Amino acid sequence: MQYVAEPATVRLYYRGNKYDVPMEFATRMHPGGKSILMRYKDSDITKDFEKMNHSVDAVVMMNEWLVDGHRFDDAAKAAVPVGEDTMLAEQEKKEAEKAKRWNRLAIGFGIASIMAAVQVRKH
Repeated sequence: MQYVAEPATVRLYYRGNKYDVPMEFATRMHPGGKSILMRYKDSDITKDFEKMNHSVDAVVMMNEWLVDGHRFDDAAKAAVPVGEDTMLAEQEKKEAEKAKRWNRLAIGFGIASIMAAVQVRKH
């Protein structure tokens, strides 16, 4: 009889990258429990991982287990579901434009206040 050792990791795929998640984490530490990660063994987890709105910490951990692919240098951006990163960029751009308008308005009021004060002093 031949003894077959249990694998030390669970192979998962996320955004085209390959990860080997330690069995210790998969079976004892994952907040969703053992059954969650074992269900995805050798499968792509992208859709469900993003649907669950995992934390930035989860993405940082994934970087540690990367076997093949690219690391996510910006873990916060990697935690955003695919396709939503462009929406996030557009929202940031709109907020920046809004801030510029408010700054211009504040400067305009400041200048108007100074001019009014000068006029009051003249009279």
